[in-house]
This record gives sequence, C-alpha cells and structure tokens, in this order.
Amino acid sequence: MPNRSWLILILPLLIACSSALRVNSNLESPKTYVIKVATNHKYKLEAIFSGTDVEVGDRKVPVIQQVTIRSTDTGQQIQYNRPDGRFQSDANAYFTDVWSPDDELLLLPLDRFHGFCIIRAAEALAAMQKQSCRDTVRVRTETGTALWHQFEKWDTAQTFIFNAGLSGDQTSLKYNTSEKRLTALDPNFRFLVGENSNGKIKIAHDP
Repeated sequence: MPNRSWLILILPLLIACSSALRVNSNLESPKTYVIKVATNHKYKLEAIFSGTDVEVGDRKVPVIQQVTIRSTDTGQQIQYNRPDGRFQSDANAYFTDVWSPDDELLLLPLDRFHGFCIIRAAEALAAMQKQSCRDTVRVRTETGTALWHQFEKWDTAQTFIFNAGLSGDQTSLKYNTSEKRLTALDPNFRFLVGENSNGKIKIAHDP
C-alpha cells in the first residue's frame, strides 16, 4: 500500500516535468520561415531565402540559412545549402542580391573562404541540380592562406564587387564575369592571388 501511495504522488510530478521539457524543446528550436524573395523576371525564377531569428542582445536578427531557386512557371525548385553548412550566428553568410542587374547571372556564396559560384540564370535549376558552377572566383594570400569573402554589390551587369581579408584587414576587389578579370580597388593591395574555375589569375590594380 505505501508503494502505491508513492506512485500516486510522483506520477503528476513526472507528467509535469515531461510537459515542461517538451515546451522548452520547442522554445530551443526556432521556426524556419521565408525571410525574403528575390525575383528574376526575365527567366521567371525566384530566389527564396529562408532562415530563423537569432537573439543578439535585446533584439532578434534574421539569419538566412538556405536558398531555394524556384521556377514560377513549372513550380520546380531546388534548395541550395552552402558547402560549409548552416550558420546560426552569421547574419551575412548569405546575401540576397543574387541576380545580376540584367537577370542573366545567378551569384551564390560557396563558403566564407572559397568565394563565389557564378551560374547562368537560364541554366540555374539544371546547374544547381548538378552542383556545378559556370565559373568561380576566390582570393588567397601568396602563401596560400584562405581569406574571408564578403559580397558587396553588383557594379555592372557583368561585374560585382566583394571584399576579401582577415581580422579587419579587407581588400576591395571586382570581378568581371565575361572577361574573367579580377581587379583590386584598394591602393594598399599586395600579396594576393586570385583563382577562378580555370586556375590562378593575376589581380590587376585599378589606378
């Protein structure tokens, strides 16, 4: 009889603890939602950016964790995830200005240290399915040290600007996708080597 009384007393406590654990588990798993949609009107494509909110101090910051390219004509869609996985705290790991101004190119981040993947928008779904890039571009030091890459903006329909560097020492560069020409925009440019899908490329200096 004492054992039965003990079970009757502890059972509600176990149920309450179990419910609390389920509630806490839900709180620790932020819901993924669509943060932004960038439309390519020429080829009827959408770049859908999804992620979660991350608490930074007393505010929440939306962090993009994946990109899905979708055809508005057929409904076909393919999800793109960076090779280095999802970023829970890097709000700038992805950028949303992925379409070139003329809608002919799709630009995606490979990862922070491997630069960018350039794809023809007309072939976007097929290229993503094969995990292939029309071209890539990255920058390293002459000694081979990988550098942190950050997209800045499109300069023209064929050229975009990005930064590469470490520990706050950033160099601004631009890459011409049609000429495959990499140019340093900073006067203090030195000791850097460029690479694209064909191998090493010389970095020109913009006077």
